[in-house]
Amino acid sequence: MNEIIKQELLSILNQLGWASDTNVIVSPTKNPEHGDYSSNIALILSKSVDQPPMKIARKIQSMVNHAEITRVDVASPGFLNFFTTRDYTPQIQMIIDNDERFFAPSIGKGRVVYLEYVSANPTGPLHVGHGRSAAYGSSLASILSKTGFNIHTEYYINDAGLQIDILTASMWLCLLNLPVPDGCYKGKYLSDMSQSTPEMTLETPPALTEILSKWSIDTGSSSHDSLIKLCKETLGSNYSVLKKWIVQSITEQIKSDLNAFSVKFDHWFSESTVLENNSLQSLLQQLEKSGHTYEKDSALWFKSTDYEDEKDRVLRRSNGIYTYFAHDLAYHYHKCHSKPHTIINIFGADHHGYIPRVKAGLHALGLGDNQFKCILIQFANLFRGSEKVQMSTRSGEFVTLKDLYDEVGIDAARFFYCMKKCDQHLDFDLELAKSRSSQNPVYYIQYAHARIFSIFEKNGQYLPASSHWQQASDIELKIMEKIADYPRTLIRVSQHHEVYQLPKYLLELATLFHKYYNNTPILTDNPNDKHHRLLLCYMIAKTIRSGLSLLHISSPESM
Repeated sequence: MNEIIKQELLSILNQLGWASDTNVIVSPTKNPEHGDYSSNIALILSKSVDQPPMKIARKIQSMVNHAEITRVDVASPGFLNFFTTRDYTPQIQMIIDNDERFFAPSIGKGRVVYLEYVSANPTGPLHVGHGRSAAYGSSLASILSKTGFNIHTEYYINDAGLQIDILTASMWLCLLNLPVPDGCYKGKYLSDMSQSTPEMTLETPPALTEILSKWSIDTGSSSHDSLIKLCKETLGSNYSVLKKWIVQSITEQIKSDLNAFSVKFDHWFSESTVLENNSLQSLLQQLEKSGHTYEKDSALWFKSTDYEDEKDRVLRRSNGIYTYFAHDLAYHYHKCHSKPHTIINIFGADHHGYIPRVKAGLHALGLGDNQFKCILIQFANLFRGSEKVQMSTRSGEFVTLKDLYDEVGIDAARFFYCMKKCDQHLDFDLELAKSRSSQNPVYYIQYAHARIFSIFEKNGQYLPASSHWQQASDIELKIMEKIADYPRTLIRVSQHHEVYQLPKYLLELATLFHKYYNNTPILTDNPNDKHHRLLLCYMIAKTIRSGLSLLHISSPESM
């Protein structure tokens, strides 16, 4: 109801031309004689519209017209007090009927959304830092699909470029039983993989000893370039064999880990595809033809500063090698032209500076901001007690995503990843995630669901009916109002892509239930009271189960 009143006020302010950036606040009243909800919007607007608060309040009062708002009073010095209907029969019946208007409010109307997330380089196993994007992206996909959008999910496999060459050279050193230097990829996962590589003749070229002896991470890319060049020359045709094998092996492990984490993609798109199907050449030809490129120092540049990027970007280096940006732009261009739709990319926060150049490229290709949105996911820090776990993919010192969900469970891992705004840093507390207490939010929510099933087990068969709803107590009305807000919560998540609102909602609902359970006997001797309370429990459990399923989290019936 809070949200209904807020939206009614925003609608009225829009009609009056007073909306702008006004923050509309609606709060429950402390005294029932003053209504159910109150707003000080007239006091807030008084200065900007240059009218007395009481005059503004009466103007708004005269325009309120909503079936669930039965009366609006104006109180000095300009408060609006709202009296609302407490007839929840329509919502109760929809819940009993599993009505899609309640559990799947269709606001997408079939609009196509391409959602890309995770897309970690196949240079090692997924670590806990990737888990947040995986949980957030898959939950967002489920909620968007539930609210009527046609979702197509993709994982972009970066299987071309310098990092894959460094990975291949690192594996080559492992196969030669030589130490892998700093700046290359290390870790037990590589030594484990080296036990099952394709058969090939291996030899240690004399030049390799010299390269490793003079190795310095401070020399920039020259050390890597020398190592990669020697690796290619020594292995010959086996270089591409080894490279393809290691990328496929790591990608398959990534797929397996994600699948166990309840994350599946409609399509896995390889970066190398843009080279094989000539889409990169088609893209460059269009950019050159439209005057968006120029040659400088034997390199091909894109005029991204024409579209508010801080500097122009290289598409093809002076050595003839295309940049990652060129590949990525070709990938986005391919997606944009498949059919009319929206593109949502979920990137790590470290990609913040990369977004302007992608937007610039899409603008140059005639595509507007309304087709592209990028969501940044802040880092997740892992703690064991008070000690922060340090992670580095290159050094091989990291906790894998599989290690995490094997330790705390998939349900806890997914909930903790989703429970905060994605633009906030997340400190993942392992001990809290494993605890079976009210301090653990996912346990607390699941326990509410299990408690309700325990009630039904003691009662025996119960067939819900809207006629069981009677005069409700204050706490029962609060619970019913929270239940009725479920479809609006899904709509808010879909509109703003804020997944955290669903875990927050479920925790609030579970908290209300536990308070109710601890203070109210459910299975009373009075059949009318018992059926009324069983109906409320039934609706709580059904709403919790629906919400948890969208987060890919289980709803246990016993704990």
